[in-house]
Amino acid sequence: MNLDNHADLSDVSKHEVVTKIDRIRDLSARMTSQVMERLRNTGSCQLSRMTEKPIYNQQVIVLLTQNLTKLTTVCEQQGIQVRSIESRLNEQERRTELLEAKLDALSLSNTSNYYTIRGYCNINRIKVSQKEAQSLGTQASKICRQKGCLVKKIPDERHGEVNTYPAEVLENVIELYKNRVS
Repeated sequence: MNLDNHADLSDVSKHEVVTKIDRIRDLSARMTSQVMERLRNTGSCQLSRMTEKPIYNQQVIVLLTQNLTKLTTVCEQQGIQVRSIESRLNEQERRTELLEAKLDALSLSNTSNYYTIRGYCNINRIKVSQKEAQSLGTQASKICRQKGCLVKKIPDERHGEVNTYPAEVLENVIELYKNRVS
């Protein structure tokens, strides 16, 4: 600190003031370091005796002001980082929702490999009764749940709505049915 412009201070008093200011700065740096270390280690910091030297009220105010300024800066930086992370997370959630909607639309439009029990049996010239078709449908639904496959519904004149299943699930169910009937 430059005190040359203060004519009312003697050289000795100027030296004493500079020395005290330097000691205060050193003390402030040590306290800030200790506070920050305690905050990093424990998440909190209690004001306790962190130094061996007595601190005067004016020094405490200066140190606390400096430390508060530093901590405010750190908190602002962390706040900016948190807002940035929240923004990126919101964008990812939005993109995930769009992808899920597209996937749902795609899976509903791609029904070429989905069949009803009766439809699959008719295509493959397999005769099944109404009761057998219901039993095969129950088995197909169970396999779909186990494999995580989607069971779709389509309108039906006789039953209102009937389930459709992936062709590979129906192949397995019908193969089991044929083996049981034979």
